Amino acid sequence: MSNNQNKGAFSGNNQGVILGSAGQFEPDKEMELFPLKPEQFYDVGDWFNACRSAGIMVPVQLGQAVSQVEEKLGLKWPESFYILRRSRYVEILAPNMLAVRLNWNKLIEEHKGAKK
Repeated sequence: MSNNQNKGAFSGNNQGVILGSAGQFEPDKEMELFPLKPEQFYDVGDWFNACRSAGIMVPVQLGQAVSQVEEKLGLKWPESFYILRRSRYVEILAPNMLAVRLNWNKLIEEHKGAKK
């Protein structure tokens, strides 16, 4: 990511609708205020690195959750993150701390069942 792109990531300018493999969805109000928008990064690894560089604590398990959601539900980044977020598996605990509920497999099973 170039310096200009990085500055844009911190500005919070990208608050529009995100296009994903399953349609359109909008970030929730808390994510609109989050300084680093997932949709501004190529993948979860790039986003994690930027968060950590900015002093934002992101649990390793969030990467595992995103990877499993992408693999098992056929989603792509950032939609994989936002489905976890919408379903309350990812929480913003403070302006600089994210948490993930560890039972995201339940979310995967629910969505697999809904597609049948």
